[in-house]
Amino acid sequence: HEWTSKEKAVAPASMADKIIVLDDDDDENDVEQRPQPSSSVHRPKNVSLPKNQHLVQTHNTQSPFSSAKKNTKALQVENQKLFDEFVQHCTPLTTECPEVLTFLQTKHSKACPDYLCSVEFRNALGQCLTQAQSNVTKTFVYISELCTVLRQ
Repeated sequence: HEWTSKEKAVAPASMADKIIVLDDDDDENDVEQRPQPSSSVHRPKNVSLPKNQHLVQTHNTQSPFSSAKKNTKALQVENQKLFDEFVQHCTPLTTECPEVLTFLQTKHSKACPDYLCSVEFRNALGQCLTQAQSNVTKTFVYISELCTVLRQ
């Protein structure tokens, strides 16, 4: 039996503690509602990350209109620092194809200075950095995503 994209494999409720769902679909357009587990299913309450991993929120949650011009220089410095951190993180992971980082750095150097100082760029950069750090197998995907953002 071949699975279609809409079919789901279902395990008995007694196995709920032993099942790990790996869902890498970032499909936000999927209108299909996923069933919620029943309250009788036992789930572990304390889930912790391995000691060498920690998640840090790297995007700005403030409204870009709250402090319009006062933070431009601070954002420029912070965005440059984050960009440098992104490149530093990706460098050892792209040794077989270093030209992708050269391409990214060229895009960055040619980008509109106003955009490089924006909250929008800060949020996109922070999201790419967080995702790249948590999923090293998709490094090239996040480099490409950042290149796309820099074309604006």
